Amino acid sequence: MIFFGKRLSEYVAFVKPFLGLILVVGIARLALSLGGAPEYSFGGDGKTWLHVGAHLLIGTTIGSLVSWLVGCLIMFATKKLATRGKETKAAARA
Repeated sequence: MIFFGKRLSEYVAFVKPFLGLILVVGIARLALSLGGAPEYSFGGDGKTWLHVGAHLLIGTTIGSLVSWLVGCLIMFATKKLATRGKETKAAARA
């Protein structure tokens, strides 16, 4: 398969180091967790409803809004910085 002029194998070769790093970090976190290294949250042990609620609120709502805002800023900057000329209008009609 070819995507954007490159073969799928080229994309896989590019991603391999990142996947390896994710695997190493995941195994390290698992080892620390099984070894008894606790996760601390605001002086607690990380097992409170406040902790769960914060993950739900920040991870779903605020996280989505921040990503949306960044996308809007990029789109705004792109529209403002894009050159408007005869070539652009001709390309838009094509």
